[in-house]
Amino acid sequence: MALPAGVDGVTVSSGKPLTRFDGTPIEGKLLFTGPDVVTVGGQQVFLGGTTEAKLVGGEFSVELAANDVTGMNPSGWTYRVTAVFSNAPGWVRFIALPKAAPSVTLAQVIVPDPAEANYVPVVGPKGDKGDPGPQGPAGPQPPLGAAGAGDAIALRSTDPTTTNARTPLAHAASHAPGGSDALTGFLPSSGGTVTGVVQTDAVPGTLSASLPSGYGASASPTGLVLGSTYPSDDVVGGTDGTGRLNLYSYQRAGTNSFGETIRNFLMRKDAKAMTAWYGPSSLYDANRDAVPGTWKPWAWTGAHYESNGHTGIHGHWEVEIPDSTGALQGRFEILFADQTTGAIGLDITKIMTNQAHFVVRTSNGQQFRLAAAAGTEKPIVFANDVDGVATRWKIRSNSTAETGSNAGSDFNIARYDDTGTLIDQPLTITRSTGLVTIGGTSGSAAGLLVTRNGGVALTVTPLATGGQGILVTGTDATAQAYSANVTGDPLSRFVVGPDGKHTWGDGTNPRDVELYRSSAQVLKTDHWLSATLGLRINTTSTGGGVGVLAIADATTDPTGTPTGGGVLHSKSGLPWWKGSDGTDYDLAHGQFPVTIVRKTADETVTNSVTVQDDDQLTAAVAASSVYLVEGFILYDGDTTGDFRLTFAGPAGASMDWTPNGLATSQATGTGSMKLDRLPLGTEETLGASGAGVKAVALPRGILTTGSTAGNLTLRWAQAVASATASTVFANSWLRLTKIA
Repeated sequence: MALPAGVDGVTVSSGKPLTRFDGTPIEGKLLFTGPDVVTVGGQQVFLGGTTEAKLVGGEFSVELAANDVTGMNPSGWTYRVTAVFSNAPGWVRFIALPKAAPSVTLAQVIVPDPAEANYVPVVGPKGDKGDPGPQGPAGPQPPLGAAGAGDAIALRSTDPTTTNARTPLAHAASHAPGGSDALTGFLPSSGGTVTGVVQTDAVPGTLSASLPSGYGASASPTGLVLGSTYPSDDVVGGTDGTGRLNLYSYQRAGTNSFGETIRNFLMRKDAKAMTAWYGPSSLYDANRDAVPGTWKPWAWTGAHYESNGHTGIHGHWEVEIPDSTGALQGRFEILFADQTTGAIGLDITKIMTNQAHFVVRTSNGQQFRLAAAAGTEKPIVFANDVDGVATRWKIRSNSTAETGSNAGSDFNIARYDDTGTLIDQPLTITRSTGLVTIGGTSGSAAGLLVTRNGGVALTVTPLATGGQGILVTGTDATAQAYSANVTGDPLSRFVVGPDGKHTWGDGTNPRDVELYRSSAQVLKTDHWLSATLGLRINTTSTGGGVGVLAIADATTDPTGTPTGGGVLHSKSGLPWWKGSDGTDYDLAHGQFPVTIVRKTADETVTNSVTVQDDDQLTAAVAASSVYLVEGFILYDGDTTGDFRLTFAGPAGASMDWTPNGLATSQATGTGSMKLDRLPLGTEETLGASGAGVKAVALPRGILTTGSTAGNLTLRWAQAVASATASTVFANSWLRLTKIA
């Protein structure tokens, strides 16, 4: 953030990287601290506080306010530079930053210790007159008599304080220690020194002569003793025998520390100012009285600056409790000093425990709370140091903003690397939905490992109708939604992909069997499928067979021509095969594939002698094949017009056939028959017995196709044009049997 307008800035940098003696870059930070409050009167600017500069590769750069800005109050001050390093000792130095040098390196300006700042007094306006003060004490009494006054002037013999005329000097000498009327047991009114113990009598009763005084070399009583007795137990109507030091305060400690009732002064660097609680070494007897003997400290509270062994700065208030050997150990401490620099005062202190369990009893609804405003992180940190630099784990309510509808302040667990830098958040619980996310937002965390010795390792119970148990979303079809192996397998034995593809293997070699959706409504494997009991297609009945293929009758018989193979199906409980030539093969009776086409509607021709394709009597034939051709043609026509027919086939095909029907000029259904041999495409005329009189032709033949597949089609017309229609009736049919 830029400095306020009118305030000159100076950029301080490391110049070259700060390193240890071996050249390793120093890690940590520098704290630049000026006075608590600095004003720039002409600009109405207030400055103050501490600025932090983090070392990156031993280097830093920071802009600070010059300390000689025009109108600055106080003037003549310097910055205190506190080094807080993680791989080198810390130190404290001072720098001055005049505005004449807008850019400096730390080495150019650092000094060991400057003079204190010079504050400019600011005289305010005269205040209102205060209220009159209280009445003062009475003045001295005038001298008695007319003898005058002075150390050598004798007092009057009628002075009620004396029985003889003496001078003040002689009067004082008589009351001095060793005098004829020496005063004992009193301190001079102007104060003095007490040699020995100041002791207050216990009320009621007499102070026991066996009261303990201390431990070890401090077992002799010193200082002020407030004794107690045991006139009765602490019961209603009992007698209070407890000696007390009662201190009363009416003032705050905010100004000149007026409200302080007890002051402890640490006169040496390693001094301790402690309050101690002592107990008998041998505890208590059956009457609850202390067993005579030595007394030892059971608890200490107090503060000290330097460690006992002079090895560093402790700078804390603490509670000490003895261990099993009786040695006092610090168990609870609150820092008041920077333990690296020794500086007094911390913006954020540390409250620490040592060799102690921190227990919050919750039997009455008590809670352990981390509280802060919405959008503020509320963490519990696991670190290798008390400063949190070597952070390893963090459990927290994160700083995601709360925007309504229960959004924000999500819970997560974060992990950190060996330098204390965040790696990712392996577990997050979104407050608004309760969704638990494992693996981190970028998937860098390893995932979830469930270890179970017996029983179910993972159970998912969807409670909603149509609810979803597990959803796996892969970035592509090669992702593994589920995989399984046996301990020691280098490869997974079973894998399910997000597209539903199942693959299996032996755990050593690549998986070699699969089952997957190849197209709409089609499940496919590219390898062998083996069934011990058998396979069933649309049926549950196997006739008691084992190792069988059970096929229900086809719901729809195949009518199209399959390619690259054939179709096995059941018809009326019998097996049939639809070949790629379009022919149905009756597998149960060993018959050749048969194609039957049946006419379903009557068809007529009037006044036409040109043969035409029948609308329905046509059948597909394969290339390079041989067919037996049979027909049943039901027709009628005028006896003059008669009936003409032939067959058409694919290119390159040949056929020998006979019409096998009535000769012309036959008025009834009996008479001569035409059985002559005819080639493919040759027309033949058959007799008609008159309109409404049906006749039958039974054509027979053998068809041989060439290299071209196609259709064999019945063609027909009138032999002589007649206005009386010629008709081929429904239920006429052709049957082709493939024999080669």
